[in-house]
Amino acid sequence: LLLEGSPEIELTKLSIKTGEGELLGHALISLKGDPELAANPLLLLAAVSAELKLSVSKPLLESLLKDYKIEEITDEMKSQNEALLSDKKLQNLGKTRAQSEIKQMLDQNILVLKDGNYKIEASYRLGKIILNGKPLDLSPLLNF
Repeated sequence: LLLEGSPEIELTKLSIKTGEGELLGHALISLKGDPELAANPLLLLAAVSAELKLSVSKPLLESLLKDYKIEEITDEMKSQNEALLSDKKLQNLGKTRAQSEIKQMLDQNILVLKDGNYKIEASYRLGKIILNGKPLDLSPLLNF
């Protein structure tokens, strides 16, 4: 029943505006096929296609990631029964870790910086993922 009529789920426009910029997005997931595909996972994977486009302002992503890193650092320190850092030190360490993670994502082509925004464009078709215009090699992820 899931595949009857080749359904599509589309988020046509995601728009979140803040004082630090905005997050814009679009997503489409579609299933092409008939109900018999659901019985075979490999055929089902071939029937699914998806597209995703996200754009987030540089200051907004950096702020969100910094806040997340501060929470992560605080949780690590609490779990190891360490004294918490001062707010200023936490802010600086969180910012440093956020910048490092963003640089890694840029180096790995997960994020692209264009016109002051970090962007991601991804698609999935016939078992292949294209990330920012380049095929994504999943073998490192599958060999954990």
